[in-house]
Amino acid sequence: MPPFFNKELYMKILGILKTGCGWFITAFSAIYNFIWPERSTFIAVFVLVLFDLFWAMVYVINQKKFVLSELIRQVFSKLFVYIGCLFVIYLVEMNFGHNWMIATKTIGTIMSACELWSASAYMLILFPNIPFLRLFRLQLKGEIEKKIGTNLDEILPDEKPIN
Repeated sequence: MPPFFNKELYMKILGILKTGCGWFITAFSAIYNFIWPERSTFIAVFVLVLFDLFWAMVYVINQKKFVLSELIRQVFSKLFVYIGCLFVIYLVEMNFGHNWMIATKTIGTIMSACELWSASAYMLILFPNIPFLRLFRLQLKGEIEKKIGTNLDEILPDEKPIN
């Protein structure tokens, strides 16, 4: 037996890999350690998808609708697409030897901005009198109409001009 071979360690590794949960934890740890240099980009996208889910759930509860299963399916598909695309871009940049990861950060920023935009539409629907959100009323009009399925002018009255 080679001197570097540790039978106890080998048996523990086999014990971990005998279960599905062990495989999942091992795969998650390997991927997380691989993306460690750019973890903040991946975490920001993940957190903002959950932030959008939170505001969507608050809106659904406020409207007394039950579409939670649809929201959860949508979140899983968003996470799969966003994290998958970021991971592929990250791999391409790693292949080219770029240490700055400019494309990964740029695409992650765009994905995060899209999720923040979506969440701000839900916030404006729920709290139409918050001045900061009212600044984006006209820009969020299409997004809000898509979410509520009705004309925005019926819910939020037009701004009165200041004289």
